[in-house]
Amino acid sequence: MRHANKLRTEVAFIKKMEEKDPDFDYLEMPKDLRFEVFWNLYGYKKGKIATTQKAWNALSDADKIEVLLYIPKFKETKKIDKTAMPYPSTFLNQKYWLADKI
Repeated sequence: MRHANKLRTEVAFIKKMEEKDPDFDYLEMPKDLRFEVFWNLYGYKKGKIATTQKAWNALSDADKIEVLLYIPKFKETKKIDKTAMPYPSTFLNQKYWLADKI
C-alpha cells in the first residue's frame, strides 16, 4: 500500500509541473538493460553481434540507460537528415549518445 501512495504523489507532482511549465518533460528510466533490449531498440542489425555485445557489456549501467533513452531521438534525427545509421558497434564504441553533450 505504501507504493500506491508514492505513485499518487509522483503523478500529482508530474501534473503540477506540467501545469507550471508546458515544456516540462520526463523520461521513464529503462528497467531492462540487457543487450537484447538495445539490439531490438536500435533496429539496424548489422555487423558482428559478438563485437556489439562486447561493447554493450563494457558500458556502465548509467551509460546503458543513457543509450536506451537516446536511441529513439537518434533514429528520428537519422530519418530527418536522411543519413545512414552507423553499425551498432560503431554507435557504442564512438559513444554517439554523448554527441549532444559536447
